[in-house]
Amino acid sequence: MEQNTPEISDALNWYVAHTKSRAEKKLQQHCLREEIEVSLPCVVSVRKYQSKVARFDVPLFPGYVFVRMPSSKKQSVLQSNYCARVLEVPDQVEFANQLQDIQTAVSSEVEVCLAPQIVEGVQV
Repeated sequence: MEQNTPEISDALNWYVAHTKSRAEKKLQQHCLREEIEVSLPCVVSVRKYQSKVARFDVPLFPGYVFVRMPSSKKQSVLQSNYCARVLEVPDQVEFANQLQDIQTAVSSEVEVCLAPQIVEGVQV
């Protein structure tokens, strides 16, 4: 007789959800409904039109949402129709620290933007 061993881990791990185009906030709402911890760092973007100035919250990392969940919930995120793939995070502690640093920077009054000119191999 075979013994069934549970393979589903209840440990909460961080994952990077690669979203479909312009679906970051929709995936965030889906995760909140499913009681999945979600982080979507946003910055304010100001657009000037002829008669008004509009302020928008835009994702700091377009196309990516950070979720913390047990592996058993990955399927729910993938089936949401807002997610293209879920990426594993190899170093959970380092990722959590970096995400905390990002949240601290975004919540401060300092302007935050990405530096796309920094690529692998460039000394910083």
